[in-house]
Amino acid sequence: MFAFPDVHAISADAIEASSLQNAMLVEISMARAESEVRGDAASWNECLKVASLRQRRHFDARIPAKLEPNDISVANHAARNLVTTLDSVRAQSRPQFLNSRP
Repeated sequence: MFAFPDVHAISADAIEASSLQNAMLVEISMARAESEVRGDAASWNECLKVASLRQRRHFDARIPAKLEPNDISVANHAARNLVTTLDSVRAQSRPQFLNSRP
């Protein structure tokens, strides 16, 4: 069984302070976490570009022109939680490598 003691919830107030749709926040967080796992932490503008490309497939997606400080704070928290979880799984299960996609 896995344990994740270093993963912390994002407050509802912090999420509400962001002007982004929740799906966009998740996508930006994923882009950031993926880049960190690869070892080349992308800039927030690069993460927004990746997330925007992914979200354009959804008819209701609102693509922001830029990220605000509250957006970055929430996305960074979520990205850190994702990376911490992956690092913890790797440490607890000892896989030889971690693939981002098959």
